[in-house]
Amino acid sequence: MDLRRRLLTRLIDQLTLMQEIMITVLIALPIMLVTMLSIMGLVGGTVIAGFTTQHLMMLIAYVLVPFSALALLIILDSILSGW
Repeated sequence: MDLRRRLLTRLIDQLTLMQEIMITVLIALPIMLVTMLSIMGLVGGTVIAGFTTQHLMMLIAYVLVPFSALALLIILDSILSGW
């Protein structure tokens, strides 16, 4: 019984960490990046290697967020597959 309780506590701790990572990567990071890129777009010019801020915002929306979600789901599956 005590072993089961420790295992469940460890699993809950891992899932809590994954929740915090998912919130940071999938919600907070894109909002901060889009906000910064919008402000940089108001100033004008290119940002990185000839990309405009609009291109980078589209890259965040259509590439970074989906692939981050997929990577986090794979990590979550690997955590839960031990059960």
